Amino acid sequence: MRDPSSDRGGVDERVLDDLQRRFTGFEAPAQPIIPADIDASRLREFGLPPRPGSAAPRILHQVWERGFGRSLALKSFALDPMVRERIKTTAYRISAKRANRLSPAASPLDTSRNWAGAYLTANGGQQFAQVWGVWKTPETLRVPDPPNPGTPGFPYVCSHWIGLDGQRRYLDASLPQVGTVSLLKADGAVTAEAWTQWWTLDAAHNAPTYLPLPLAPGNEVLCVLTAIDARRVVAVVVNLSTSPPVGIAVQYVPQTVDIDGQMISPKITGATAEWIVERPSVVGSSDIYNLPNYGTAAFDLCVAVESPAEDFPALSSGVPQVLHGTRYIRMLERKRDPARIAVLSLAKRCSPTSLKVTYGGLR
Repeated sequence: MRDPSSDRGGVDERVLDDLQRRFTGFEAPAQPIIPADIDASRLREFGLPPRPGSAAPRILHQVWERGFGRSLALKSFALDPMVRERIKTTAYRISAKRANRLSPAASPLDTSRNWAGAYLTANGGQQFAQVWGVWKTPETLRVPDPPNPGTPGFPYVCSHWIGLDGQRRYLDASLPQVGTVSLLKADGAVTAEAWTQWWTLDAAHNAPTYLPLPLAPGNEVLCVLTAIDARRVVAVVVNLSTSPPVGIAVQYVPQTVDIDGQMISPKITGATAEWIVERPSVVGSSDIYNLPNYGTAAFDLCVAVESPAEDFPALSSGVPQVLHGTRYIRMLERKRDPARIAVLSLAKRCSPTSLKVTYGGLR
């Protein structure tokens, strides 16, 4: 089995320079902080979401307390030589949902070759400006048992992430995302790392940006993605399994794309929010990696926050949505010998704020 970490990521210096312009870090104090004791303006300087006000819905207090209610060490982000080299050698791509066309159009479930999970649609006149999620990186990954072992000699990779938009195809479609990726190496070892990106349709590149956060298989992470305005987001990842928890924050904007001869900077529409397990793409190819047997991915504190249309900063009066009216995505694959459609992953709501995505079906 080829080790994807040994492949080159197809990223040249121009791509790295573009990321350098678009991604910026925040101040990271040398000593751990207690976010609950810090005012909102100082938290913004660290890239952290403000503490909800006393009148905010209880669920917003729950998600904030989970990530920021105790002592927190912060790591700084910069595209230094180490990070640039990690991005340059990243051999996977987190991409848009690929329609499967394997199930009847009248099916109540969405299907995909590379996504499994769930998404919410914002209410009329509203848009999502923030999305939260908590999960554990897989502690073990296995080569699937027959008849679904995957393509011989091809690596096994899976990613867990949250994002805004990405469900609707239009000329300047885009999808800011933050999450983790797990690799099953050739020697059977499992690795995990954090990443973020702003995927853009027809972009010159969609290279995920490696986040230098200490992360190991089996660690629990909290991610929150916040739209500061229509063309700027802040992504935060916190490793909840360390003592104290360690977090990193980064702010970024989309890359411009050429649409009918005009250079356009995509905007967030806030139409949907997602919680996804993905089968990443191979760099420079239409192929996707083999999906390892990851067991069950349990997403907790699945909350998306609505704000009035064209007023992203109004999170202080935002309305949280949980997993009511959720649309589910199942991952399918067309198999040969014998010809069949295999279910690779299914999603199911466990509670108003929790979701499980299970390899091969629900257990």
